[in-house]
Amino acid sequence: MGTYLAELRALSQPWAREPALIPPPEHSAMRSVAWRHCLGTLPLHAGAREALAAARAQHDAYARLLAQHLPDPHASACVGGTELDPRLHNPLSTHESSGWPKYFAHAELQAQIRQDVSRLHPGDGFFGGAPTRERLLRLLTVWALEHPALSYRQGMHELAAPLLLVRQRDADAFVRARWHQPGAWGARQLAAAPPSAALGSAACASFAPPPPPSPPSADELSLLDLALDGPYVEADVYAQLCALLRALTPWFEPAGRPTRRPSCVAAAAARNAAAAACSALAEPCLLYTSDAADEEDS
Repeated sequence: MGTYLAELRALSQPWAREPALIPPPEHSAMRSVAWRHCLGTLPLHAGAREALAAARAQHDAYARLLAQHLPDPHASACVGGTELDPRLHNPLSTHESSGWPKYFAHAELQAQIRQDVSRLHPGDGFFGGAPTRERLLRLLTVWALEHPALSYRQGMHELAAPLLLVRQRDADAFVRARWHQPGAWGARQLAAAPPSAALGSAACASFAPPPPPSPPSADELSLLDLALDGPYVEADVYAQLCALLRALTPWFEPAGRPTRRPSCVAAAAARNAAAAACSALAEPCLLYTSDAADEEDS
């Protein structure tokens, strides 16, 4: 776990928000955290306590959005273990207290998203799996309902895909690390690992100087949990997707609509910023599909 602590401290440096400085996947224990830092959704430079508060707020906000936009209609038909009047709480009901009208209201939107998601990297085990497709469907549906003026546009699923892939990979690796090192959360074990381990090799020496070894704070340990653990994958990806689409919204607007597209100078700046933010996103997905192709060939 010393690798995680060292890389967390390296990313917390004020000059570590440049996408070009994100270490390549083979030298990064938590690449998804670096992406969130660069996109501004996890302000590591403000300190562990502030980043922890931001992560908790994002997780709570996403849970509220799911309950608001995608309620379970079966749950609304039962309160405190008591089944409500089936005449009002059934799939044919239009009563305002029933969850079914809202459930069916988004059917057309979700059908469009589901069609795009089903075509994403055909034959790939991760993107072809039902859990991944359902996650992307929820993420993009919530985005569309929160931004009705733009809603969902084809291509947004391609932006969400690498965010989810890398965040899930980091979560899986984090769980394995905790499983194989159950005592690693102790301050002594965390501080014992050399901080330079987070940087992999001398090739990443320019990313950050090794921070002085010191015991982790309670905030740092909690932040590692919230930033990397499995239950928070979807909420973290949604925060990243919102940040990314805020920069790219003008390019998804229909050509015939009165648009808020910036002037030529501002447009170039926005395009460059978006390209910088996205440049690191394409690489792991390309590496992933390349590795999969190599495995099939062998």
